[in-house]
Amino acid sequence: MRTRSIIDTANDAFVAIDAADVIKDWNPQAELTFGWTREEAMGRNLAETIIPPAHREAHLEGLHRYVLTGEGPMLNRRVELMEDVRFAFQAHVLIAFALLAFWPFTRLVHALSAPVGYVTRPYIVYRHRDKENARP
Repeated sequence: MRTRSIIDTANDAFVAIDAADVIKDWNPQAELTFGWTREEAMGRNLAETIIPPAHREAHLEGLHRYVLTGEGPMLNRRVELMEDVRFAFQAHVLIAFALLAFWPFTRLVHALSAPVGYVTRPYIVYRHRDKENARP
């Protein structure tokens, strides 16, 4: 029970597989990282679920080597790839990048925290002094 609690509250994704490359455990952070719910991931083949196609053969060879020798160069290493995640997750990331690339961050913050009319305002507002009431 304590181990389950630690895995479920970990800040990193935790994925456990068996010798046949079948997913046996999947924590909430793995759901956020890979875009698959625990129910969807459990029982699936790890290579087909989250390993990018270009790396699948190397993954399967490494798993086979680990089963035979108990040694694996990828064990306990952080690997960061965003290649074979679901389209909805990729689209979410790309839209966020595009939004920040085309709209300055400070304007974006104001637009999201101000009324909708703020979006249509000119970017730069110039103010002129009233010449009649101006001080000498």
